[in-house]
Amino acid sequence: KLGRLRSAFLWGMLGFPLAFALQALVLHGENLEDLPQWLGIAAVFLVVGPSEEIFKALLTRWRAGGTEGFASPAEARMAGLAAAAGYTFLEHFGRFTTGGAPMHVLIMKATLGTSLHALASTIWGPALAGGAWLERAFLAGLVHGAYDAGAFLPAWSDAPQSWGIAAQVGVVVLLIPRLLARQPAKAPESPEPRTERP
Repeated sequence: KLGRLRSAFLWGMLGFPLAFALQALVLHGENLEDLPQWLGIAAVFLVVGPSEEIFKALLTRWRAGGTEGFASPAEARMAGLAAAAGYTFLEHFGRFTTGGAPMHVLIMKATLGTSLHALASTIWGPALAGGAWLERAFLAGLVHGAYDAGAFLPAWSDAPQSWGIAAQVGVVVLLIPRLLARQPAKAPESPEPRTERP
């Protein structure tokens, strides 16, 4: 199991450049803070958030999960958390090494961002042991988009920076119960096909 978590962490790291490349391609290299408000909101809800969560879920399911998949929702959720940790490690490692912001801002962004990635993965992670994981990854992407909208709210409007931070904290706090929820010990069994009697 430890090897699988290590694998999920490494595949989660790969999710970062893949999502970043897709976002750059779709947005033509435009910075989100420079977009008009309506276009920025559409971008975070339809491109940025979903691409990050879907890549993490996809890589966790098909690479870290292997051909046999995950034995239980609890195991799958742990793999999702590991993938989220790998993704956010690479994302914030880049921010710390390139600088461009005061250290206290970088630490705050890393704390909130790491929390968001971990908590969002609890939406799709358990489903990797059963079904509907892609739909749940998209749902997590919409939640992620709400978090990102808070991050860019001051750039898109006259709202003070504190409002954006409050919106981000609000999304993270609302997701905490998902982290605390217990997961079933076994994956749900597929229903047997019904056969009609002659």
